[in-house]
Amino acid sequence: MIIAWFETDDIFQRVSILFLLACLFGYTTNIVEAFSETYATLIGFFLAARLYMTAYLFLTALLVPMIRPVMLYYCLIALLNAALWIASIHVSYPNQLALILPALFLEICGQTSYIALLTLAHRLPTIIISPALKARTTKALDFHPALNIEHRVERTNAFVSLVFGYTVVAILYQTSSQGITALFGKAILALIQPFAFNWLYFELDADRLLATHAIRRAKISAALWSLAHLLFIMSFVLGGGALARLVLASDIEGVRVEDLTETYQGRSEGEVRRGVRWFYCAGFGSALLLMGAISVSHVHKDLKGMRLSKGVRLGFRAAAGVVMILLPLAGEKLDSLGLVATMTGLVCFSLVVEVWGASRKGTGFGSGGGGKPRGYVGRCGKRDLQAVLGEDGRVDVDALGERRQGAGLASMPM
Repeated sequence: MIIAWFETDDIFQRVSILFLLACLFGYTTNIVEAFSETYATLIGFFLAARLYMTAYLFLTALLVPMIRPVMLYYCLIALLNAALWIASIHVSYPNQLALILPALFLEICGQTSYIALLTLAHRLPTIIISPALKARTTKALDFHPALNIEHRVERTNAFVSLVFGYTVVAILYQTSSQGITALFGKAILALIQPFAFNWLYFELDADRLLATHAIRRAKISAALWSLAHLLFIMSFVLGGGALARLVLASDIEGVRVEDLTETYQGRSEGEVRRGVRWFYCAGFGSALLLMGAISVSHVHKDLKGMRLSKGVRLGFRAAAGVVMILLPLAGEKLDSLGLVATMTGLVCFSLVVEVWGASRKGTGFGSGGGGKPRGYVGRCGKRDLQAVLGEDGRVDVDALGERRQGAGLASMPM
């Protein structure tokens, strides 16, 4: 975010990124044992990065008076947050949660709370807030660092791609047997799920039919887009981690643990635990619902003749997401293969509804109105081609046809 605001691309900023990466590396190495042994070290690395960025914003506040109030507001939020994190080190679990939860809330919503303050300053009547205080608040928060929307969207899309890729990597395994096994079939079913999510997210919700992006639409839609992405990524990572356990489960007929290499034999379980089922189904089901919320935040094109409207398509998607979340209630009636296969069917159902519903009536999935592919053949000499070749390197087909009209047939349908 800081780079998006103040991209200088100098040595100081690059070294700052290296320092933040080092803090992130130290934070990551202490995650597993955080609530038993390494919590203080984990918070120490986090605060080192957080307070470094706070110092950066404070320096910016001193150098750029126009945005000084907003930068100082961010610094205040960060210092309050740091106090909560430091206090949580000295409290034992589970009492730590009383400090961790508000600290997480400030991390997520603290930097955008100035929008709420600015909105209140504009809309509160003078009976509640004095005109002088209203004018001062509006003036103080009126200027904010500009944000490149395209870069923000590109970075978010890149991160979502990493999340989808993580799920694909998580289901990989190594085998010592010959041929295609039942475990491979289950893994392929699992592979279809991130593929379908990727198709829904990039092609259908955010590209082909997009008219106005949520960030450009309004403040509320922009906030919904940002928050839904955070929850969507969290849900998908949770479901992807559980999916990796289900792929290696040996509770179905035809799967032998001995066929796996030694590393993966220890990860294979003969029975799918209840918690893994809920993590998997609720994670992917919530991700599908949140992806629908992201789609709602955008304005999409309303093409004439569309088979299903956006609301109907999202209704089917929401129904599939609810079914996915409730699927663990089936219990042991569904083994790991049945669970993965059912989830794959529900995700593919949502994808088919979107692809089919977003198409126009009377058209097929091939080119042409009746679904029959069409091809063309043509004859064109080098001189004719050079004559109609534009400066941008494109060929004017209509001009080419006029030149060939007297000499022969320019093109003919097959």
